Amino acid sequence: GLGLPLLLPLSVCPLPGDPRDGVPGPRGPEEGLDQINSDLTEGFILSLNRVYDVKGAGVLFNLTIDVLETKCHVISKKPWKKCEVKDVANVPVYGHCVASISVGKSVELRSYKCAIQQVPATVIVNTCPDCPTVVQLDDPILAETTNLIRQKYNRMNRLPNYFTLLNVTGARMQWVVGTVYFVEFTIRETVCAKDTPDVDLTQCKMMDCEFAHKTFCTGSHTTLDDGTFQTKLPIEVKCEIFEPEGSLGIVVVLPHPHVPPPPRASAAASNCPAKRIDLSQEEN
Repeated sequence: GLGLPLLLPLSVCPLPGDPRDGVPGPRGPEEGLDQINSDLTEGFILSLNRVYDVKGAGVLFNLTIDVLETKCHVISKKPWKKCEVKDVANVPVYGHCVASISVGKSVELRSYKCAIQQVPATVIVNTCPDCPTVVQLDDPILAETTNLIRQKYNRMNRLPNYFTLLNVTGARMQWVVGTVYFVEFTIRETVCAKDTPDVDLTQCKMMDCEFAHKTFCTGSHTTLDDGTFQTKLPIEVKCEIFEPEGSLGIVVVLPHPHVPPPPRASAAASNCPAKRIDLSQEEN
């Protein structure tokens, strides 16, 4: 196990005392966690709960950081301080990161390793019997739920191209008037334009350029007791689209100019003192 209390994610109240004792100011672990989040490509942004087990001196430190998962997907690139920690209704996730940082004029993350896990369903049910519980991501009904939500988003957004599924990041279920499935997933812009007739979305390739849009979506849909979809009930969908981060400029490598070489000058000495360079090998 991770050696953390199971109920830790259910309460994010600060622990007594200063959790950053032994660290040169708060910016070390805080900026270190920012850099960890920037390096992540999947999942959700992690929030700092406390710092402990500080080792090192001078500018090099090894830290163990208690972390809690937030509701912000990593593609949002938001600072962790601006993200809300998942509560008991959103299946909390907790864990720790072991990070090596150097602290000088700036903070540099040298390496890290994080381990996180969901709070067990039994803890959630005992704490909140009516709260949603986790659904395995390979449940067939989630594929249909995700597809319906994505179809609705493709109809409602004003972008010229269709979006296709990138990754399902989480799913929960809850009994209300029927079984309600809540799904979280990411989608990516495809090369298929909406004004193209009879588009088969399964054949649409994702844009692979740096300017392709990515979107994080949350949605829900209700099923009947027999597992069929209650199409008369609305499909709830909320998506947050993120503008692609293109580079500020480019470097273009031009071909060699076709200019005739100048005539060779006569050697000033009978023996060249310099070592001969084989240009054909240099180019390879």
